[in-house]
Amino acid sequence: AGLLRGHGLEVAVFDSMASPPNVSPAGYRGRVKAAHARLMSLLSGTGQAVRPLICGGDTTAIASDLAETGATYLVCDFPADAGKFAERVRGLGLSVRRNVNPAAVAAAVVSEDLVARVRGELERFGRPILGTGVLPYRTDPARVRALRDAVLGR
Repeated sequence: AGLLRGHGLEVAVFDSMASPPNVSPAGYRGRVKAAHARLMSLLSGTGQAVRPLICGGDTTAIASDLAETGATYLVCDFPADAGKFAERVRGLGLSVRRNVNPAAVAAAVVSEDLVARVRGELERFGRPILGTGVLPYRTDPARVRALRDAVLGR
């Protein structure tokens, strides 16, 4: 990590294999959490202020554990319960990217219901970031911009 930081690069840790159901919440706490904490400590030691720990899937059950690793940026992926996830990380000063279901983003129409739901979910987080899961290659970038603009009220 120090070598990368020495060249002006930052590290983001992507580890969706450590998410339920691949690893149970007890398994995460018993085996994976300590490794993530060591990685975040290493990154912190290099001066990296933003330390992303990206674990996709339904991480609701381990949200507070993810926050305890020293990560400063987490993802609340679309299968996760935004309300419960937000409760578990509230007040910790984390940036949280709330992912919208990629199928909804790839759809032809940005519905008022989708926009209202996304706005409501983002309001649950202190430092929200709007994102998506992996979009199909055929997704028109204009659809992504249309959702962003609708959520922002543009």
